[in-house]
Amino acid sequence: MPRFLIILLPIFTFISALWAVSCTNNPLQGNNLRVIVRPEPSTKSDTILALTATNRLAVIYNWQENSLIEYGLPPALLSNINYRTIGHFMALDSDHNRLYIALDGGITKPTYQLLTFNLSQGRVQATHTLTSAGDTTIAGLNIGKQSHRLYIFGNDDTGAFISIRDPDTMVEQHHWILRANDANWIIYQGIVNDDEHRFYVSYHGRDTTGIDYFTVKDDQLIRCPSVASMHKGCLDAHGGFALWQQTILATTGGGPILQLDLNGLILHQYETELEGNHLMAFGLDIVSERLYPIGSCGYVGGISFIDLKRNKASVVHPYSESKICGERVEVSPDSSRLVIASNEKPAADATNPGKLLVVSTDSGKILETLKISSEIIDMLIIKSKIGQ
Repeated sequence: MPRFLIILLPIFTFISALWAVSCTNNPLQGNNLRVIVRPEPSTKSDTILALTATNRLAVIYNWQENSLIEYGLPPALLSNINYRTIGHFMALDSDHNRLYIALDGGITKPTYQLLTFNLSQGRVQATHTLTSAGDTTIAGLNIGKQSHRLYIFGNDDTGAFISIRDPDTMVEQHHWILRANDANWIIYQGIVNDDEHRFYVSYHGRDTTGIDYFTVKDDQLIRCPSVASMHKGCLDAHGGFALWQQTILATTGGGPILQLDLNGLILHQYETELEGNHLMAFGLDIVSERLYPIGSCGYVGGISFIDLKRNKASVVHPYSESKICGERVEVSPDSSRLVIASNEKPAADATNPGKLLVVSTDSGKILETLKISSEIIDMLIIKSKIGQ
């Protein structure tokens, strides 16, 4: 083959690939842009769903082959917005096909869009504008395991609230004020229990902390008994939490993780050996019964492996040795790997590229470092390749 053809052949191949993508029937229209960054794998694998600070959904099919598709989502982020709050803005229905996402454009008084994203088709199936009282902030979404209704936790001018909606029509069925604006009751996380008769909410405001629980009775909410401090929830905790075996596992903002009964009594305290962190996040593996607290990259960092059955931290990886840090941890369905959203600071920077660390739960070593377009505000892992 002539030398000039050898030089030009890669260029022709690249142009042809671009032309093929542009001529493909694209299921995403308008503000939604489908970008194939890497080839799709031929084998099934766990799928990582990462929501970025620039309102993009990164779908990573196989972390070994680095197969990635990113979807632009409405509303478009304002260009002067850099830092975004990390939250629980995605909820996956039991069919692992409908993904619900709450997004805003980063404006001072945001208007949130509730999106229904069809994962098998790779498109936004429906959008709904969430209207509320004044300045609204969404902290998280849950899907009820019994009713499959959408539970929205957030704050507006009336205080901390929960909104329950039909997942198909987004018609609001219930709206309760959890805490009035007598203090800065900013919701950090909300969880609905399996029978949907009790809600748990943690706070992380300027002057508030702790966890409240609310019981549904006769179509009314009954809040747990108040504690002595007016600016604390009923349960003494700070940050992220999870329900596990009829107990609550909760961070304290410092070193230990608390195990509480459902009424707040401390059953056990797990030392993480991650001093120097503002510890707010952990991953929970209900299969192996292990806990994975993570230190923030904005503090000391590091990760701890806690065996809940043996009641101790079995493996500890300080940042100085492992270079592991982040804001969120998710466990793979087969319990063999962790995926860590490794942002540079506690808030996600829309101008920084995103980084996901894939870590072995056996050795604690980093197996892969995955790069996406910007830092991460939420993340999920689901079993097997989407659409199969």
